[in-house]
Amino acid sequence: MSLAAGAAETEPDARPLLIAGALLILLAFVLLIVGLVRAYMGRKKADEAAAAHFEVQIRTFWLGALYTAVPVGLAALMWTREAAELVAWIAWVSVDAWFVMRCIKGLECLHRQEPYPNPRTWLW
Repeated sequence: MSLAAGAAETEPDARPLLIAGALLILLAFVLLIVGLVRAYMGRKKADEAAAAHFEVQIRTFWLGALYTAVPVGLAALMWTREAAELVAWIAWVSVDAWFVMRCIKGLECLHRQEPYPNPRTWLW
C-alpha cells in the first residue's frame, strides 16, 4: 500500500470542491469577457458620462491583465518557489485591491450620476 493510497482512505474526497472551484473560475472568466464586449459595444452609443464609465471598464480589464501578467512573468523567473509564491501573493492582493477600488469609485460616480473623473488613469 502506497502512502497516497493510505491518505486517500482517511481524507474526504476533494474532487467536488475542485470541480466547483474550476467552474466558478470559468464562469468569472466568461463574465469578464462578456462585460468587456458589452463595454466596447456600449461605448459607441453612449453619452459623454456613460462613455467615460465604459472606458474605465475597458481599461480596468486591460490594465488588470497587464498588472497580473508582469508579476506572473517575474515569478516565473524566480529561483526559489518561496520567492515566486511571495511575488504572486503580493500581486494578487494588490491587483484585487486596485480592482475593487476602481469598481467602488465607478459605482459611486454612477450613483451621483457623474462621469468618471479621470477615465485614462492607471490607478483609481
